[in-house]
Amino acid sequence: MLAGISTLVPGLGLPPVGPWWFIPFIMQAYALFPFLRSLTRRFGWPALVLLSLACYFLTYAANPILDHWDVTLAMTPIARMRVLCLGIIAARYPLRIRSYMALPAFAIVILGSQYAGLSHLVSISAVFAILWLYSKLRPVLRKSAALEKIGNYSLAIFLVNGIVRVPFIYLAHSPAMQLALGVVSAGVTIAISSFFHFLLSPAPQRPRAVVAPPLWSAERATAASD
Repeated sequence: MLAGISTLVPGLGLPPVGPWWFIPFIMQAYALFPFLRSLTRRFGWPALVLLSLACYFLTYAANPILDHWDVTLAMTPIARMRVLCLGIIAARYPLRIRSYMALPAFAIVILGSQYAGLSHLVSISAVFAILWLYSKLRPVLRKSAALEKIGNYSLAIFLVNGIVRVPFIYLAHSPAMQLALGVVSAGVTIAISSFFHFLLSPAPQRPRAVVAPPLWSAERATAASD
């Protein structure tokens, strides 16, 4: 895992909800970033779109074959290239997500949970939908103390959420149970993360008292007598 290759080795990969599969993913994404950066500088956003499509079809074709060895490209940047490239395009070019883009994205997220034919578009659609929703709620969210507090716990949440969710998966036997246990899992994750944040945060430094200069000192008296 710490070498960044566990998701590519048969028998070492973990389920997408398992603990810390995303650490190799992050390392692989950083390894690919210089290539993505140079590709963008040389050919612009069309090259990123073509790369995303190529990685999509590669994933679609390769996953049934790799499944024999318990390997899935879903845990690698290859399968997530659409979202990575979207982030680069949005950061480099004046991309604005409008309502006519967000509404179909919301529809695909909902329908993709039911129909396998649309499931491959759910990840990129979810990003469009969430970014549009954030743009509308940004003035309110920036003033939220609760959201700021969750942001302080975000690193711990990032590390423990997969481990916390695993036991709940085996109890979710219906869509209603999935939703309910998802809320419970999120609450337990935030509680554990806040506890670790409390343990690892440095103790607040007490303000140092300001000592007033003495009204009389031996040094002054000696200097005066001299």
